[in-house]
Amino acid sequence: MSSAAASPFKMNKPVPLAGSCQYGNIRYQVTGEPLVAVACHCNDCRKLSGSAFSTVLVVRTEDLTVEGTLKLWERATDTGRRSHAYFCPDCGNRIYHQDPDAPDIKRIRSGTLDQSEIPEPRIHVFAERTQSWLQFTEGATKYDRQPDAKNLYETMTAIAKEAQ
Repeated sequence: MSSAAASPFKMNKPVPLAGSCQYGNIRYQVTGEPLVAVACHCNDCRKLSGSAFSTVLVVRTEDLTVEGTLKLWERATDTGRRSHAYFCPDCGNRIYHQDPDAPDIKRIRSGTLDQSEIPEPRIHVFAERTQSWLQFTEGATKYDRQPDAKNLYETMTAIAKEAQ
């Protein structure tokens, strides 16, 4: 992990934030300030996003309200840990992920936000798999692999406190 302090995290739009699946059958609202935006460069996230990496917005569970019924897909991650992926049963869009070891936070898929501007990631996981052409923002926190949930939560909390 890089020890350089990340830049303060700020949303471009104040809360509440809203988003939906592609069909609009699932809607959600985030009422509290997100902790941080994270980019994941693992093989699974690249395949999910159809791009070089995927981005998520990390929010507190108590700050997320979902309208509609999501389906759950439980899967093993690249590191063998379990991840819960919640998605629209009609269009298949993943709305958020949750680590069973970190029930207090959810990772919303940034592309499902109604706003078009996605916050800049301050944390990168699986940085060892980053595309050679991608340049990290100075001060971004980088993990070569997936850190344990406690370590990642502590980093996210520290970045959120810097922004206050």
